[in-house]
Amino acid sequence: MGQSGVINPLFFAWPSTVAKALYKILAGGELYRHLSVSLFEFMAGFGMACLAIPLGLVMGRSKTIEYLIDPLISILHAMPRIALMPLIVLIFGIGLRSKIFLVWIGCFFPILVNVFQGMKNVDPLMVDMARVFGAKSPYLLARKVFVPSIMPYLIAGFRIALSMGLIMVVVGEFLAGTAGVGYMIALEAGYFHASALMAWVLVISALAIFFTEVIKYFEKRMRYWR
Repeated sequence: MGQSGVINPLFFAWPSTVAKALYKILAGGELYRHLSVSLFEFMAGFGMACLAIPLGLVMGRSKTIEYLIDPLISILHAMPRIALMPLIVLIFGIGLRSKIFLVWIGCFFPILVNVFQGMKNVDPLMVDMARVFGAKSPYLLARKVFVPSIMPYLIAGFRIALSMGLIMVVVGEFLAGTAGVGYMIALEAGYFHASALMAWVLVISALAIFFTEVIKYFEKRMRYWR
């Protein structure tokens, strides 16, 4: 349909041209440069967001901390984080820090909410039984009861955070980027290079598939804890 003129190649691309554009990106060395930037932003933000795990554990065990923090978490979780991008750019600039922070706020709350919900659903009988068998310290209770119990919730939180984090990377590079996959998508869109645009979309899609498989592997390895 593309080659016959039914579809305007200015706005759409057929597979053959996308494949050529992808080969050009690979051969020209652009892939490593821009993918490494996006990957670093995502990994740094996601890694910082994992601090939500201990906070969720503490919130689930302490009513006082829950009552103090939960209203603030609810407000921030419901807030459209992308709307904060202009303020984030003003504070952190257009470099890596603004994108890392955007990824962090995108990933932090899904992980926190899921861990907290998992803690609320821990069976009190399991806690009492663990104490009877000698797991009386907070560390032993967390290792033997809480972490295994919240594992399905944690995996679900990771999956949501993964998609949110990649969205934040692309959006951040759209609005305030000088390198990265999102920056290249915006650049190619500005030049109406539909084939190159779709090639970069395939790159970020491949990255999402890769991290999804990593999470699935992690889930399989953790099944013995359930």
